Amino acid sequence: MKDKFTSPDLQLEFTSPKSLNFSVINTSKKLAKKPLYGFGIFDLDVNPVSPLPIPVQETSYLRRESYQGPNGLISEYGTIGHRYFGFAYVTCENCTSERWHWIYSIKGNKDKSWYIELDHSEPKF
Repeated sequence: MKDKFTSPDLQLEFTSPKSLNFSVINTSKKLAKKPLYGFGIFDLDVNPVSPLPIPVQETSYLRRESYQGPNGLISEYGTIGHRYFGFAYVTCENCTSERWHWIYSIKGNKDKSWYIELDHSEPKF
């Protein structure tokens, strides 16, 4: 019975600092309708006031306990050795909340790259 009152819970998981590969994960037992994720990533070595032209992505659904990805975030935009900083978010039409992350990466340098969820997470990578 409790499952009728729960909502989908989407998360972003970053797996590679080289291209900032990420997956969208539905950890719940509910279908996520119209998952949506976006980024505001800035190249601090070229133009720190204009974000990279990464479009917001929306899909029709994401099945329960499944994922979509991995997707390369800055692989087509980034330059090896450049510093990138920004944010990411993920939500869906029937989710009760959004998840936001700070991201910092020196493309190609795993030791100096991290991301952190804004609420309570520890830095990763």
